[in-house]
Amino acid sequence: MQEQLQYIEKKIRKARAHIACSLLKHSPSADLEGYLVFAMDTIQQHFTRNSTRGNKSYQGEANLTHLSAAIGVYILDELKYYHEDTAPWDWFKLRVMMGDLFLEAFYQTHQINIGKNKDNKFIPMESLDRSLKRSRAHYIVVPELWNLTIPEGSKDLLKGTVFEMPQPIKGLMQPSEKPVIKGWTEQRSGEFHQYLYRDFIHSMNVLQQTPWKINTQVRTILNRNRNKILDTHLKFPKKYKSKVIEFDLTMARSDLIGDKTFYQYTEADYRGRIYYTTPFLNFQSNDIARGQMLFANGKLMTEAGLRRLKIHIACCYNETFNKNKLPKWLSTDYKTFLDEEELEDISVDKMTLADREAWTDENLDMLFDIAKNEEINTSAEKPITLLACVLELYNALNSDEDYYTYLPIPVDGSNNGWQHLCAMSKDKEAGELVGVVPQEIQKDFYVQCAKNLIARLPEWFDERQMPMKHIRKGIAKRGSMTRAYSAGALKIAENMYLDCHVEGYLEKYNITEEDCQLLAKHLVKAIDAVCAGPLQTMKFLQKIAEAEIASDYAKETKQKSIRWTTPSGFPVIYEAFIDNEFKEKAIISCSERKIKPTIRKEDGTEEVTDTIRIQHVGKEPTDKPKIRSFMSGISPNFVHSMDAAHMASVILSWNNDFGAVHDSFSVHACDVDDLLKLIKNNFIRMYSYKNFFEEIERMIITNPDNFNYNQPKLGALNIREVQDSDYFFA
Repeated sequence: MQEQLQYIEKKIRKARAHIACSLLKHSPSADLEGYLVFAMDTIQQHFTRNSTRGNKSYQGEANLTHLSAAIGVYILDELKYYHEDTAPWDWFKLRVMMGDLFLEAFYQTHQINIGKNKDNKFIPMESLDRSLKRSRAHYIVVPELWNLTIPEGSKDLLKGTVFEMPQPIKGLMQPSEKPVIKGWTEQRSGEFHQYLYRDFIHSMNVLQQTPWKINTQVRTILNRNRNKILDTHLKFPKKYKSKVIEFDLTMARSDLIGDKTFYQYTEADYRGRIYYTTPFLNFQSNDIARGQMLFANGKLMTEAGLRRLKIHIACCYNETFNKNKLPKWLSTDYKTFLDEEELEDISVDKMTLADREAWTDENLDMLFDIAKNEEINTSAEKPITLLACVLELYNALNSDEDYYTYLPIPVDGSNNGWQHLCAMSKDKEAGELVGVVPQEIQKDFYVQCAKNLIARLPEWFDERQMPMKHIRKGIAKRGSMTRAYSAGALKIAENMYLDCHVEGYLEKYNITEEDCQLLAKHLVKAIDAVCAGPLQTMKFLQKIAEAEIASDYAKETKQKSIRWTTPSGFPVIYEAFIDNEFKEKAIISCSERKIKPTIRKEDGTEEVTDTIRIQHVGKEPTDKPKIRSFMSGISPNFVHSMDAAHMASVILSWNNDFGAVHDSFSVHACDVDDLLKLIKNNFIRMYSYKNFFEEIERMIITNPDNFNYNQPKLGALNIREVQDSDYFFA
């Protein structure tokens, strides 16, 4: 990091006319180092999560403008530079100029490269032809080799993590210097104080005050097997690079924590969904992070806890069995079930809870070999979490004394978005597919959608002879999942094409982009037929949004947001504005890289330079409501606000050690059965209204006289049936 720091300090001294440098001229080295650590994290987060979108974007590239703006706004906020009186264009310009300065430090020291994406291939700036230089395509930042030396003991590396229990939330701004609600500034501190005693605040306090520790045995095994873990991604070069960064940054944080008890600050988005603020090493992160995390407090392992641990182990490994080679120890007739579903095989996580437990019992020798040899089984679906669980089971079963467990065991909602929509509409038929209604074997929601799709396009599927397993995975799954959040045919088609590309189905079954567009169009109809009640609920919410924003009343009152308060007391403010597009030309020095790009001047002559010229294209919202976005976004935002409220109610009722990942709740193994009862009871309480549509109207509509859309017809679902469902959360 010293090389980048020295470059920044040198730049500030020499380029005082540069507005970003002038703002930083009084910043001490320690602050600049902190900004560099943040910039490093931001690059790596964008790089690993693939911040670019569309059919031609793949993991391993990040949009330069997005990066510059994200880095810039953070540093300006740290400098207490607020933009309320700054014109939107000037504010955009200042953000990207500040971000460019720090990206330049990484570029000059060969930690990143800058170029463009052409025909799905990255081309460095110095190799671009003139036509591509002139194009509007966004510049791409691609890390080549990340070998930065992380400052020893850097507090910025563990930002959001503390080693003393945080005090209860007392105001908008956390001691971690982040607001409790994303996007809220200090200017709203007075408004925020009225929410301090709401349920969502209490639930955030529980999460922040849950003590954690690192599983040092797992961490040692991970460090020893770094190459083995990363080699599983070698066949995907871009993904490999991102996984290297992800692994190294996660382990760097784990090593810094050592064996200390730690806590993690949280924040809520505008819908009330809660996030941990520490990057990479947090309970909402990847398998490498979650597999290392333990509750700091232990609880006595029980027989019920051992059962839940075994079920979780089976799901972490998740072996798949062909319907003609089903093991004899299974207690359920899956062959008949698979024939009905038109599937050739079944994975363990789709079996009954009893058979998941039985799988672990049948494979104890293999599992205990993992524990005794401290191996990482890369054939498992979640190899690191599996390792942690197997070590726990081995130690528990071989203990001569009472055994105390520290391992978090998760229970996940089954198609959680659809579950909430089913509860609102009381759709019993759809509820049977998503675990709201008890079933002996949980039906596969995606398969039901796939079947309906096949019936609509029989010739297309007959021609390709595509097995149901591949139709489910490549064609139906993501679209059926995202439709609950109002994804339309266009977005579903884009995701379908990418999924088929990743799985190798494009070539195998001769699938084109046009095919995906056709399939997506009919998949939307198929999903809507399978989930009639939820669909009507989504349309009902869209009508409410239209009435709130597009009506004459809304225009007269200049209403620019839709607001509601969730059952947890969270104040949702949903906004969608028309964007203005800004273009900003910028210059990034490449003098220290010893490359000499050639530029064409206005008079037609060419000049060798030590700078590269880029164009930022960004968007800033106006104060004009974007009605179509309000209508398309109201359903997913309302559903997310309700699932956040459900989690908050469970956390508050639980009031004990808890790990939260939106629709996945984690507690000690011995407590899972009690947690499941609480999850179901709180869900029933949330949707116990005779007519929830009336409650939606009460929550959102500001002028009832302005809304005359008929409520959807309610179904026959008795929400109390959830109590008997093994697969509601499992």
